[in-house]
Amino acid sequence: MENLMDKRQITARVTKLTWERIWLHLEVKVTFAQGADKDSKLSFYLVNGLYEAKAKLKVTAIEGDTYRLKINITNPGSGLCLPQGTYSMMICQKKRQMARAEIAESLVKEMSSASRNFLYGGRAKVYSVTFYVTEGDEGLPFIMYVLAGGRTGISAPAVHAKKGFHPKESLKKKYSKNHLAHLFIICMLKQVLPLQGISALIKAQLRGKSEQQLFDCLSLAYEDIFTREMKEYSELFDCLAAEESDLESVFSMFAFRAAAVSNYARIVSERAVSSIDEKDQPEEKTEKKEKPEKK
Repeated sequence: MENLMDKRQITARVTKLTWERIWLHLEVKVTFAQGADKDSKLSFYLVNGLYEAKAKLKVTAIEGDTYRLKINITNPGSGLCLPQGTYSMMICQKKRQMARAEIAESLVKEMSSASRNFLYGGRAKVYSVTFYVTEGDEGLPFIMYVLAGGRTGISAPAVHAKKGFHPKESLKKKYSKNHLAHLFIICMLKQVLPLQGISALIKAQLRGKSEQQLFDCLSLAYEDIFTREMKEYSELFDCLAAEESDLESVFSMFAFRAAAVSNYARIVSERAVSSIDEKDQPEEKTEKKEKPEKK
C-alpha cells in the first residue's frame, strides 16, 4: 500500500469518543488539502505498532466533513476480541495510506475517563482498552492500548519501582507511554516468570528497542501462537470427531495437550532467562590468600 501521509493531502482529528456497552463510537473530522481527492471513499483502520491493519471501523454516517464510526471491541469482524497491542487509526483511500488520526485538543482531558475495563471469567479476568495522548510528538496522535489479563497477585507499580523492576519516574504517578507499556509487559509475563526474571528479560530486550516496541512484539507473538494453536486444535477436534469420540474424551485431550505445551514453554523460558542472568552477573574476583610466614 502506497504511503502518502507525508504529503498531508488529508488530515483527521477524533473529536468525540463514546461507548455503548462493547461498541466504541468515534467522530472524526476530516480536512482535505487543496487539490485533494474528495470524491473517493475513505476507509478507517486500527493498525498496530508494525502498521498491520487489525480491524476496520464501520462508517455509520457522514455529515459534512465529520465521519461517524463504530467498532465492536469484542468482535471487530474476526470472531475474536481485538488482539492486545498498541493501536493508531489509519485513514486510507484507494489502497493508499493518507493520514494518521490525531486527537482534537478539546478531547484531551476526556481521554483518561474514556478508557474501559471489561471483566469476565467470574471477574477474575479483564479486557482493558486505554486511550493515551503522547507528549513531545508533532501533533497529538490517537493511540489506544488493548490488554487482556487476569489475577496474578502482582504488586503495585510503586513496589516495582522501589525494587528496580519498574522506572522510578512512575512513583510520581505521571505515566508516559513507555511506563504503561513496561507495566503491561510485567502483567503479561507475571503468570509465567518471577519478577526477577522478567526484569532481566526486559533489560536485555530494551538494549535494542523501546518499551512500546517490546510490548508490540510480545502482543504479536501472543497472537501468532494463539492462531497457530487454535488451528491445530481445530484439526485435532475434526480428527477426533471423525472417530466418533465422546466430548469428554475430546476436551480432556485438548486440556492434556495444552498443559504439555504450557509446561514446555515455561521450562524453555525459565532456562533462557537463567542464561541471561548468568551472563549479566559480574565475574567474581577470587582473592589469593597469603600464606602465613614461617617463624
